[in-house]
Amino acid sequence: MIYLNMTSILSRVDPENAELYNRRAEACIEDIFKYHVHPELKCLLENVGPRGEARLDFTEGRIINPGHDIEGVWFILEYAKRMKKPELVEKCEDIFTNAFEAGWDKEYGGLLYFIDALGLPPESNEHDMKLWWPHNEILITSLMLYRDTRKEKYLDYFQKTFDYCLEHFYDKEYGEWYGYLRRDGLPTMPHCKGSTFKGPFHLPRMLGMVDMMLKEMIGDKYEGT
Repeated sequence: MIYLNMTSILSRVDPENAELYNRRAEACIEDIFKYHVHPELKCLLENVGPRGEARLDFTEGRIINPGHDIEGVWFILEYAKRMKKPELVEKCEDIFTNAFEAGWDKEYGGLLYFIDALGLPPESNEHDMKLWWPHNEILITSLMLYRDTRKEKYLDYFQKTFDYCLEHFYDKEYGEWYGYLRRDGLPTMPHCKGSTFKGPFHLPRMLGMVDMMLKEMIGDKYEGT
């Protein structure tokens, strides 16, 4: 997933070697769909056997990080747009929808950090927490899917997530976002806005990318809002 993202960045900053990066990106995508996407489970598994087989008899094989699935989708969408491969968009729609619907907390809202492919108890203690970065990735991916498909449901996903973030992650008094919320949407105590992991990356990237996509889609109208 991260290697795929690197190929996208490198193809922009080093266009002379774009052909090489595009070949590497294609190999990444082939591996993702060959080994990790499991339509029968409606999920993407990070830990699989050597031939991509699901290993459902122990926790590591069943664990799903919905945020990773959703983040990986927009990496694929970037490649699909760059290489003019619209057939990948429909596949990305399935991954996104499955990850969002399985991971979104129906009681409190927000995206759960880990879920189990079979609905069994996840092993990680933080599985039911809400972290800032998966929500950043939903905002990027849902808007990108709307850009590429013009299907209104992706604006609904975007708005639903945006409303949750504004209500729970955003600090209305001092600004910035809390990094870690409990399942009920309250920040962990003491509040954490910066740490080894919660650095200045996901949030600014999301804001920049959303801004650029809105400008791309509505042009001059956006400048006047």
